[in-house]
Amino acid sequence: MAPAPAQTLGTILGEYALPARGLAAGDLDHPITGYAVENAGDLFVIAFVFADTSGVSFPDTLRLSSFDRVAGVWTHAAIERRRLGEPGRDIGSVVAIHPTARHVFLDTHGNPSAGTLLVFTRDLAPVAALDGWLLRLLPGGLAVYHQSMIHFAPTHSAELRLYDADSGRDVTLYPREPDGPVRRRYVAATRQQYARVGADWFRNNNHPMDPRRFTSALRDSLVTNAAGTALAFLMRFGNEAATPVATPLLDVVVHCRQVRSTQPQCSETELATLQRRHPRWDTSRILHSLLGRDPAALRGPP
Repeated sequence: MAPAPAQTLGTILGEYALPARGLAAGDLDHPITGYAVENAGDLFVIAFVFADTSGVSFPDTLRLSSFDRVAGVWTHAAIERRRLGEPGRDIGSVVAIHPTARHVFLDTHGNPSAGTLLVFTRDLAPVAALDGWLLRLLPGGLAVYHQSMIHFAPTHSAELRLYDADSGRDVTLYPREPDGPVRRRYVAATRQQYARVGADWFRNNNHPMDPRRFTSALRDSLVTNAAGTALAFLMRFGNEAATPVATPLLDVVVHCRQVRSTQPQCSETELATLQRRHPRWDTSRILHSLLGRDPAALRGPP
């Protein structure tokens, strides 16, 4: 069987019935790879790299092209995929493009624990390179993103951040200090467990022995209120690794408010506590109820 023809910029533009005026014929005919497309009404965006036809390496230049359907204008940009020693600039494969009214967010994948979230203006001027991956765009363009983690670290402690492309504000959303009672109890129990194991084990296994950096993971998609000022999500504390320092699993519901302020506030409640209050509610219904949604309007029995 003959191999499928390589995708080119020209073939993709043809699929979307876009004009190719102003684009070099050589660019249109060159095979591309590692690309993503977003066709968002008034704006078409494609991010890609030109394939290395020699097969020697993956090219180091990420290219972007956008077409404004209202103005009928193409815009192009290019950015280096890697800059050694510069945080947030080890750009992996493109996985998704998210346009807003004023910006374009480009999600790239580095490994299962890391990515780079690139931010551009609508005319593709670079704004920021964030160390992580996008979780949700709130009304007004505020981005909630997951901070990258070191893939082979002894623990993976999830951190969620807020980024405002208009102001450049980039702050921690969760977890925030001071710790609430649920986290304080979990840290105290982890500290006691680490003390029983003893410092020698941690030294021999290159473990930081920091009880506050226990493994935690986002379990459910974020849910938000209509205004984008509050959100809720489910976290899982702990891990099941067969080591002396494995910490117990605990599902925790997090409710964050005032997320557009400089000091967002988040509270934690054990999922089991909320399930005892509402034994027939699923997790989604519990999360939505925290945001002021009428429980009777949500799916499921009362």
